[in-house]
Amino acid sequence: MKKQQGFVLVFTVVLLSVAAMMGLYAMRSTVMQDKMTANLNNKTITTNAAEDGAAVFYDWAKNRFVNNGLPTSNSDKAGWKSVIPYSSTGNLTVNSGSNGYYWINPTANIVGCTVANTNPCWDETNKQVIALISGNLVKTNGTSTVILGESIYKIRIAAPGGLKLPQLPAPLTLAGNVSNFTAGNSNQFKIQGGDRLAIATLDSASATTVKNAIPNNRADAAHYGGTCTTAPCISATDLGMWGNPNEVMQYVSSIESNSEVKVYTGNFSGSLPCSGIIIVKGDFDVNGNIAGSGCGNTFTGAIIVLGGSMDVSGGGALDIRGAVYVTDIIPDSANPGNYKFGNNSTGFKGGGNMTITYDGSYFGTSSDINGGGLATSTRILAWSDVL
Repeated sequence: MKKQQGFVLVFTVVLLSVAAMMGLYAMRSTVMQDKMTANLNNKTITTNAAEDGAAVFYDWAKNRFVNNGLPTSNSDKAGWKSVIPYSSTGNLTVNSGSNGYYWINPTANIVGCTVANTNPCWDETNKQVIALISGNLVKTNGTSTVILGESIYKIRIAAPGGLKLPQLPAPLTLAGNVSNFTAGNSNQFKIQGGDRLAIATLDSASATTVKNAIPNNRADAAHYGGTCTTAPCISATDLGMWGNPNEVMQYVSSIESNSEVKVYTGNFSGSLPCSGIIIVKGDFDVNGNIAGSGCGNTFTGAIIVLGGSMDVSGGGALDIRGAVYVTDIIPDSANPGNYKFGNNSTGFKGGGNMTITYDGSYFGTSSDINGGGLATSTRILAWSDVL
């Protein structure tokens, strides 16, 4: 009997220990869930505040552009300070929801801006402005305010009058006969069309040439994605103006003098700028990472190659956001004064982490551009959460 009583005591102690451990675990789980819920709530407040600040900055910029055009003097560029705070010290006044506070840090650094530690960043050449707007969760403590969380929104705005090209059907458009295509063999090489094709061609034979050049283990939506029901998203389609060599040459001639356009009369050489419209009347044949310094390996804009060849060996981590158009336009000897498409060749050898992603910032329809190709309204080119 004594042995049995001793066993019951040991068993009871063990059972109580297990129950205590389960209780502690349940309490710990509850505390963690409470913390996660609080963090999520805090992030919601800071994100909403940053969005509110971005909306206020956009409204200020839009009114400024309509009434006075793009600011040129430092005092005009600082006009946003009359509507948006530019400090996060002292006793802050909540200006967004429940304990949310938005502001702009004038010394924040924006990658690609020609002047470091300047926020907003004004691009007078392309008639654009980029701003980082901070959103904070704040709690008042006496005469000062404590900041408990932060989110940052990046907004990029273009003023009316900036050049917009007729829309392209894909991030990579190949006009004329595609005589050769070499696909990037890296798993990280990607062409993404979003609400468009990944690669557009003028005829079905060219589309087949492109598809046949893609390795079977890369022929999927993850590498060539778009609106197609099957992958890879590559197809012949109506290229619009870009499918007529005479209209292309006429249009190129009309925009060559625009400040947003850089023209290479021969082959392309050197590095890309951070943004803009590149017209290459020769070949675009480069080796290695061609992203400009200070651009975060990103080029935003349009590359128009008219010489018939685009050959990128390597590519590094280049990220093209916009669209690329490759064709070979030559004089039509049978019709003097006119042009015709020749054979074009496009190759991505290696590819590294190179990507081409469609971005409509530099493109428009007849409803938002005038006859000269200029935007008729203020445009939001980018609106994203960066922190």
